[in-house]
Amino acid sequence: MTAPADRIAAQLAALVRRVQSTNEMLRAPVEELAMRLHAQYPGDVGVFCVYLLNYKLLKPGEALFLGANEPHAYLSGDCAEVMATSDNVVRAGLTPKWKDVETLCSCLTYIDGPPHLVVPTQPAGQPHVWTYVPPEVVDEFLLDRVEFGAQDGAVDGEERAAEVEARLPASAGLAVLIVVHGTATVEQLDSQSDVFVGLKSAMSAGAIHLVCPHTVLRLRPCGREPLLVFRAAAKPQPGSEEAAELTGMTSISIALHSLDLPEKEDAGGGVPGGGCAAAGRS
Repeated sequence: MTAPADRIAAQLAALVRRVQSTNEMLRAPVEELAMRLHAQYPGDVGVFCVYLLNYKLLKPGEALFLGANEPHAYLSGDCAEVMATSDNVVRAGLTPKWKDVETLCSCLTYIDGPPHLVVPTQPAGQPHVWTYVPPEVVDEFLLDRVEFGAQDGAVDGEERAAEVEARLPASAGLAVLIVVHGTATVEQLDSQSDVFVGLKSAMSAGAIHLVCPHTVLRLRPCGREPLLVFRAAAKPQPGSEEAAELTGMTSISIALHSLDLPEKEDAGGGVPGGGCAAAGRS
């Protein structure tokens, strides 16, 4: 990672010659990836990282957990990412942004192993809700995904039948709701009485909603289009509701990423904040 630029360029040229001389049918996926990244970031030392990091293609609905101080490079596609509090993001390759190789190399854990996939669970009676809970080492956040398919015969702009709904349980802290596709009506219910508390709004793709603590959400899709919504919320804290609320207020951020190189975009990721990324669509 700290080799001189001329040496990196020479070794990349040798790598390109070797891969190009190999029959395309015999090339490994990481070799094809190396060629793609070299075309997008010629001369970048990050191209060699395809041989050091796990290369994982997430299908729609799958999720991956990245612990603090674990390097990653987001390459293409759409995903929702939730990240814990982080004082910085350090980059070392595959990006036009500022790089600090020395700092990044000093931060890494250098723990190897397969990718840490997060398998979602479905709350009882909620066929349209999937919850992604990171491992116990992370106590800041969880991610909910609400998804409805298209419905023929529905009227554009109107709610579907009353029984077609999804409910998200209350969080002890603040939560963030993002609509990715479609339109929905969102109602806030009291977590104790399940009574409507006075806020009902229509949210379309791109809308973001800050949800107060101790509030149950009821979502109903509108029209015939598919609906995809993500919610980042505080992870339940056993024995201390106050701690959970503080965590929810200070530690949750959610971002939607859409990247389809060859446009020259930032493909690099870094450290130190841990996070969970769920694929929205391929």
